Amino acid sequence: MNKLPDPPLLVVTDRQQARLALADVVRAALSAGCRWVSLREKDLSQDDQIALASTLLPIVRRHGARLTVHGDADMAKACGSDGVHLPAGADAVEARKMLGREKLVGVSLHTVTEAEAIDPAIVDYA
Repeated sequence: MNKLPDPPLLVVTDRQQARLALADVVRAALSAGCRWVSLREKDLSQDDQIALASTLLPIVRRHGARLTVHGDADMAKACGSDGVHLPAGADAVEARKMLGREKLVGVSLHTVTEAEAIDPAIVDYA
C-alpha cells in the first residue's frame, strides 16, 4: 500500500465554484500545507482534463505534493499524475495493473458492501 501524503489533507478541485483561477487556488492550498490535490472536473472532456492536469502538475511538484485525477487509469497515466480516484464499481485491479505499485489508487464507496469488498493490497484509500 502506498503511503498517503502527510498531512492527508485532500483538496478536490471544482473550478466552477472557485472565485480564482484553478491554478491560483491550488497554489494557495499547497502554500497552506496541503500535499494532495485531486482533479475532479467532470464537465470537461478527458483531453481537457489531461491538459488541465498538465498545467497543475508543475505547481504540485514544486510543493512536493501529489496530484491524482478522478476518472480512469488511462487518464491518470496519460497525464502523468500520481494516481487515480475511481468511481464506485470500477475495476481497481485493472487500474493497479496499469499504474503500478508506486501510484495511488482510490475508489468511491457508497455502501457497506462496497467497503467490505475492497482489497487493501490493491486500493490505497476509499
